[in-house]
Amino acid sequence: MKTKLITFLEIIQPVYAAPMFFSVVAGAPPLWASWIIAGAPWLAYVLLSERFIRPTPFDIPIGIFFLGLVVGFAVSPDKRVSTEALSTTFACILIYYGLVNNTDRGRTYWRVMSGIGCLLILGLTAWFFSQGSGRVMFFNDWVFKLAADLPKTSGEILQFNNLGVFLAVMAPVFFALGLFTKGRTRRLGWSAGLFLMAAVFLSASGSGWGAIACGVMFVLAAWRLKTLWATVPVAVVTGIVIAVNYHSFSWPSTLFSTNSLMYRVELWRKTFALPEWSWFTGLGLGDWSPHLGNNVNVHNGYIQLYSDTGLLGILALVAAAVVFVRVSLRIMKSRARGAWNCIGIGLIGGFLGGAAASIFEVATYGTFWSPDMHYISIPLLWIMAAIFVVADSRLRAKSL
Repeated sequence: MKTKLITFLEIIQPVYAAPMFFSVVAGAPPLWASWIIAGAPWLAYVLLSERFIRPTPFDIPIGIFFLGLVVGFAVSPDKRVSTEALSTTFACILIYYGLVNNTDRGRTYWRVMSGIGCLLILGLTAWFFSQGSGRVMFFNDWVFKLAADLPKTSGEILQFNNLGVFLAVMAPVFFALGLFTKGRTRRLGWSAGLFLMAAVFLSASGSGWGAIACGVMFVLAAWRLKTLWATVPVAVVTGIVIAVNYHSFSWPSTLFSTNSLMYRVELWRKTFALPEWSWFTGLGLGDWSPHLGNNVNVHNGYIQLYSDTGLLGILALVAAAVVFVRVSLRIMKSRARGAWNCIGIGLIGGFLGGAAASIFEVATYGTFWSPDMHYISIPLLWIMAAIFVVADSRLRAKSL
């Protein structure tokens, strides 16, 4: 009985912290209640199993990052906003360790998790296009019209760059499955990968286009290095064609607006020039908005990280990058083959695409007003990192 209870508590660990997101987005349950809902099962699990978390390669970067969050919370003048950010980031960390704790689960468990992930992708895509409030261009107006009869939602709308980057970092995983596997898995991989590529294209997100190009180019190179002889020239020629025709058509200047770029550069400059800026603490967790005219974010994931968590956050990023390179090389060199190897390679491509997009976008936190500002951590990066660690662990176990 005790063993079954421990197993059950471990299996459902990834969802313990879900109420924290509902507390911020929907206003219920109260945030304090969500902490209890998330913490009580973990405490029961620790007491029964006499273990807390499975050690992972990212433990030290996560520890440094959490210290940065605490510092950012301490210096933030708006404790309501910073409390929501701290709580949802803590929830993301719990999701990360909840998934990693289930590393050794069987195929059924991970198929269920994959199915849930695919349903979320489909749901977000349908939600975005059904609202009809994205960037409408000559090549995507038909899909907005097609989805016009779907139910509408009130409140905040998913922004096209958020959707584009989200789908773009997922696509390389499916393309890797399509390239490296056989049979039904290959067909599913290609089908899902092409669907995501089409959705990113139709989102009209310049950042999404760039991210998926980086990720897919990496996966192709991992499959056959000589594909770089084709993909690099295609990317260069595409860039030249867009530049040459920048003012000949309306869509290039809309998708890759120089005015938008200059706006971002000015926003970055203003952020660093704020008198409240500290080289060690940044501005404080979620404290940039009051100083910058209620902007959604600073449109740079790295500056946003520095603003929120200061120097400790940057140190955590550097440490995580070192770990990422080490684990990536281990996955690429692994003699074990199969789905987990494909997933690992695809995730490397997704991380690289996301890193490129983060120069111009912030995909780790979301901001919305209803009517007050709310700042919420997005769990996508943490879920990807957890699956990345699981893939590495499974491959190492196979290689022994």
